[in-house]
Amino acid sequence: EAREVGYSRPLYYSPYYAYVRGDDARFTEPDQLNDPALTLVVGDGNMASIIAKADFPKAKITSLPQLSDASQMIMNVTTGKADATLLEPYAAAQFLKNNPGKIKSLFPEKPLRVFPNRFVLPLGDARLQSMLDAALEEMQNDGTLDRLMAKYEIFPGSFLRVAKPYQAGEGKR
Repeated sequence: EAREVGYSRPLYYSPYYAYVRGDDARFTEPDQLNDPALTLVVGDGNMASIIAKADFPKAKITSLPQLSDASQMIMNVTTGKADATLLEPYAAAQFLKNNPGKIKSLFPEKPLRVFPNRFVLPLGDARLQSMLDAALEEMQNDGTLDRLMAKYEIFPGSFLRVAKPYQAGEGKR
């Protein structure tokens, strides 16, 4: 895909975490999911399936059809048909809103993967990319992106903010 389109700088990042039943205490590190005795449920061809195949190749992987809702993957976990699923926190928070305590994030302090959310641009359009990147940088630095995300982020913490470059070294003096 990167050979056919260009991208802006990231607006925010989307993390993926492993989720298990709320009462499941078997896991103390992510590598434990890479076990042939465990079943991971993912959507067919979605990002979770790519992560599962790359990071947990020994685990059994059950794929649901592409149009399956994230709640179907979660239900496979809560009913014991699968041991874990891989999701963005937004989907998990949506489920937990109506089903408190039924699932939990394994290792919430460390996402399995983090993906940038960017504008897709015509390949090679440096002028458009430069304009968008400059506008996004200004919106990030003046707090506009934070305010917009806070307004539309139904479940706080679902999206990871882009670190401001001038704050990257704070606290390390």
